[in-house]
Amino acid sequence: MRISFPPPVTFAGDAILNEYTELGGDCTEFYGESMAGRGEQEELAKAQFLSLKPPCVSLMREKTLKTVLSLEDVLKSLSPLSPSLLEYVLFPLQMTLQQSIGSDTHLAEAVLKCITFLFKSSRVTSDKPFFELLSIFLIMIDKDEKSPAEPRLSQYKGAAFTSDEIFERLLETLQHLFIRSDPSVLESFYSNVLIVGKSVSLIVETLKDSKSMSRQCLLRAVHCLVGVTHVDSEGWMESIVSDFPKFCSATLGVGKGEKILSSFLPGVCLTLSELITSDNRIGQSVISLGLLALTHFIVLILNESQWEKRELGNDEKNVRDKGQLLVRQDEDWWKMADNKMQKLLSSLLLSLSRHDSWKVRLALTASATKLLTSCQKSLPGCCGPVIELLVTLSLDTQPTVADNANTTMDFLSASMKYPGTLTSIMEEKLYDLSSTLPRLMRDSSEEKKLISLKLLQGYLKFLKSQVSHVTCSSAHMTRLLQALAQSIQLDTSRPLLMESKRGGVVINQDEYDWTPPLSFSHLRDSETIKSIQESCRLLGRHGNTSVVMDTLVHTITGSESNRSEYLLILHWLMKGVGPHASLNLLINGLIDVWEEIRGDGLSLNISSTLVYQICFINLLIGDVAVIQGVDFVVHLQHTLGIVMANISSSNAVVSRTSVGVATQIAVSTGHNDLQGLITGCADYLVNEVHHQLLYYPSKTISCYILRAIIEHCDYELLSLLKDCKDTLILSLHQSPLDGWSVLHSLSKRLPDWVAMETKVEVGEKKQVEKEVQVEDEDDSKDERVTLEDISNYFMNYHKKKREEEEEEKEIEENDDEEEGDIKTSNLY
Repeated sequence: MRISFPPPVTFAGDAILNEYTELGGDCTEFYGESMAGRGEQEELAKAQFLSLKPPCVSLMREKTLKTVLSLEDVLKSLSPLSPSLLEYVLFPLQMTLQQSIGSDTHLAEAVLKCITFLFKSSRVTSDKPFFELLSIFLIMIDKDEKSPAEPRLSQYKGAAFTSDEIFERLLETLQHLFIRSDPSVLESFYSNVLIVGKSVSLIVETLKDSKSMSRQCLLRAVHCLVGVTHVDSEGWMESIVSDFPKFCSATLGVGKGEKILSSFLPGVCLTLSELITSDNRIGQSVISLGLLALTHFIVLILNESQWEKRELGNDEKNVRDKGQLLVRQDEDWWKMADNKMQKLLSSLLLSLSRHDSWKVRLALTASATKLLTSCQKSLPGCCGPVIELLVTLSLDTQPTVADNANTTMDFLSASMKYPGTLTSIMEEKLYDLSSTLPRLMRDSSEEKKLISLKLLQGYLKFLKSQVSHVTCSSAHMTRLLQALAQSIQLDTSRPLLMESKRGGVVINQDEYDWTPPLSFSHLRDSETIKSIQESCRLLGRHGNTSVVMDTLVHTITGSESNRSEYLLILHWLMKGVGPHASLNLLINGLIDVWEEIRGDGLSLNISSTLVYQICFINLLIGDVAVIQGVDFVVHLQHTLGIVMANISSSNAVVSRTSVGVATQIAVSTGHNDLQGLITGCADYLVNEVHHQLLYYPSKTISCYILRAIIEHCDYELLSLLKDCKDTLILSLHQSPLDGWSVLHSLSKRLPDWVAMETKVEVGEKKQVEKEVQVEDEDDSKDERVTLEDISNYFMNYHKKKREEEEEEKEIEENDDEEEGDIKTSNLY
């Protein structure tokens, strides 16, 4: 289709121009009354004309690079230039461009550069030069050889592609032609849908070949496309960084031509979307600018003010506009636009939220901010994806991005015009995500998993105190916890969990990680694990503690399904629980679970699932101790025995975790170390040992506690076992394997105790001068159980036991002889 541009401006020829300038004419015939009768402006225009006359004449006579640069220097000295002189300067430049195209690339580039500066220093106030230059520039960037062109302009066909420098400079010149034109000129431009369509389509066409274009050419093409709306996009990224709120409110989405540009919105959006997602090698600057340009067109055309002006009837004007290629912006059109934009933004914006460049994510934040503040009513379907994007960006690792996203969220929560509050939208999103989270963790890529978990974390972070209202329902709480448990399904096939302990366990709390190694079936990336940990922490901090604890305790005690996962969630959740929370129900639940699994949990053939469960129970006991501090002493009587028994476990992971937890409890309750904890709570431990020996058929637990005492404390604590020594000896005899393990631990500690006793005796001799202290030491010696006493006790016990066995054997032999005599007498 041939596009008929308005008649081109008719400039004076070389002879006429030379005649006027040589005779000193004021050129009023060229410019009418613009330079006459206006006081200071007239004097300024005359002075500028006299300065421009020599370089313009020289350029008309000799079209060289030197004369073009000379004219540019004069323009720089006169800036700003009077608009009435624009056509006078443009004429020789246009003639030079026409001659240099296709023959002298450097000269053509210099001419375009000079014209660009001319636009920057002045304004286009007349339609004729605007449309003349527009027609030339569009033909120069038109690649289609079959597209018709006027014969007088045919030499410009495709001239922009002779070099990247020419192409970039031409796009810059075209950009400033749009930007520096008066509103009256642009009104004539926007009134012709064919010219606007041709301009937009040719600029968009240049962006489709992004792989063969340089980065600077792509940037300039995007700038030129934005320039069609009479907006200068130079320095947008700098404005975002320096003044984010001002940029979003006063710059992005502000422009002209929104009515006629709506016909070309689909093509613009698709092209910019392809550019943004085409290849990361085009650079973060191109992606950021393309994203902002896309948002600019969407907001400019689909903002709320345009939605309020939507067409409700079917009058003749609408039918006539439709025939002239203008879309009819009725209710159906707006619904279709909302649906299309929702699909576009859902896939585009969320995919960019994980971009490596923080500037791209900052541009994404600006786009989301502008869309939510300007298109809530006109594009209601897009609010959900954009809110999800802002929630994700509020957790960004770059402070600038996170702060701006959080500022936007706070602003929206106070001024949300969307039906219903932002909080209710967040709650609904949280419920929906709870239903889909397990499936996403199983079937999605690592990137989508992280995005989903970031959304969950963001919802909990934004809702804050509202989380307690969201989770006040046990059904909702169960649904959310079940989704979390199914998402973090543990992998119990790791051989490291089955590591056997060899020798004693020595823990350096500052240098050794004593927590159990975690392996998940569906989670591989460390970022996803950190995100779900933070979500659990936020749930513990802001959720309804009583409902959360009641739901979790009921779940772990009532069923074995996903018990390990629920215990792990509870461990992560405890990181956010405050010191005033009531945790008695949790302690009772942990004790019940331990009583259920203790038989199999301390066996030699312990399963990986039980390893996880025992470790998590110990970790939770340590978590409660950290939260309650010295107040935890009331629970030591019932929980310390569990931890001490697991210290002596044959599984290295369980033993290592238990020692770390015991040290954690010692520090939290005011004891210096593990030995101090055992010494301070010796009565609890002895009572636990005695209770286990008397009332439980299996002696394993009591023997494990004894081994922990022997391995980590001094021999002086053995004197506390005097009251239960008979029960202890009998139990060791009934359970030889456990008994020998205790004796083995005892034999390993004997050399250390001998050394300790020697040091004590040397210290006592040094204090012999003090009689009172000597008497106290003698009394304590009498009461203390020495190594000789222990040895003699076991020897006497063994001797007594052997005598009892011999007596029982003699009695049995006598009974057999008497029974034989009776049978013989009866026979006779």
